[in-house]
Amino acid sequence: MALGESRGHGCACKNRKDGPALLPTGMCPACLLKAQAKFVRDEFPGLGENAPLFPGNSGTFPSKIGVISTISALAGQLGKKQKTHSGAPCWGGHAMRRGGAQYLAAAGVDVWRIQALARHSSAAVLAYIEKAHIPTLKSISVEAASGRQQHALTVEVAKLKELICKSLRANETKENIVALRSPENNSARWICTEKAGGKIHTKSKTSPGTALCKWPWAKAERTTHCEDAFGPPNDYRLTCVKCTRAEKNQSDDSSVNSTDDDNPSVGCTE
Repeated sequence: MALGESRGHGCACKNRKDGPALLPTGMCPACLLKAQAKFVRDEFPGLGENAPLFPGNSGTFPSKIGVISTISALAGQLGKKQKTHSGAPCWGGHAMRRGGAQYLAAAGVDVWRIQALARHSSAAVLAYIEKAHIPTLKSISVEAASGRQQHALTVEVAKLKELICKSLRANETKENIVALRSPENNSARWICTEKAGGKIHTKSKTSPGTALCKWPWAKAERTTHCEDAFGPPNDYRLTCVKCTRAEKNQSDDSSVNSTDDDNPSVGCTE
């Protein structure tokens, strides 16, 4: 926490939930910080949340000399030299801060991100990373080309997603229309096309989806179910002659013959 802003590390090992492991657990910053915090709480339970993350033996904040001595001892265990050619110490209090910045720069992390993480409000971070980021500059052209390809791919995926969604919506609308046209979904006795001038037909009780005149109204594109033989409200229609004849004679649907002058398909679509 600094200047009112919090900074954190996301897990990069097998414990992460948003992707594959990128680091061993022993090198994961997030997991190491959690483990260190747990160690301090277990070792010094009386300190509570105010305990330092890296306390001394007594649980208090360590001195600068103690921190430098610890860093130097750890470097010695890794086989690093302790003195420069002039005899000056190789390790100081900012060794971890400087080394971390150089590690991130060498890995190709943007300088401005390193600056934000290290809480530098000036160009002082450049003195820390020195020239560690120079080797990564040779890949700028590759990164730029990859960025353009990624952008083009993102655009293509967005277009494909839009087409798929449009197709799904169209199929859903079509299914809804088919369901509404289904003979089982409406109990109205009469039916007509939505087109003005379409005749009123009587539904067949023995052949669902067709009229007494043999018109397959269930396959028609746009139809209106009517509660009375006059047609939709405020839209008076003529009655289909074939349907009237069939209903009057109480004949079977198949006994009704069509003529060119009274063709149900013509009468319903005109």
